[in-house]
Amino acid sequence: MKQNIKQLQTVVGLAERELEEAGQVLSAIQVQIEQTEFQINSLQQYLQEISNTPTTIDNAVTFQAFHFKNKQTFINKIQEALLQEKNRAGQLSEALEQAQKTWLEKRARLKGLKKVLQTRRQQQEKQHQRQEQRMLDDLTHRRNPIN
Repeated sequence: MKQNIKQLQTVVGLAERELEEAGQVLSAIQVQIEQTEFQINSLQQYLQEISNTPTTIDNAVTFQAFHFKNKQTFINKIQEALLQEKNRAGQLSEALEQAQKTWLEKRARLKGLKKVLQTRRQQQEKQHQRQEQRMLDDLTHRRNPIN
């Protein structure tokens, strides 16, 4: 029984480490999502600022076709980066769901293992108490034989 409890303690320790690692993965993904959301917001604000800039340079000289084309190309590149960040956010959301699922599974497993360990310890304690009681009964019987 003691060997069984030691093995269970080892398994519980491993399960605790797995849960901790799953929590770290979950936290890392959450940080990446926050960073990606920040990047998306920054790109959207920058795109809005660029789109709203006047089409004049130096207070009166109008944009020539060349400058307008460069501006439009630049806006397209920002929109492309924004789309990439939104795709990344979607992928991270999926990864977050999977990490949450994994964490919950590992937590449930750990709880189950701890419950089994607690039950085994209680069983061992009851067995130990019964053995002590038998020994006391035997000693009492030896000292006071019933004849």
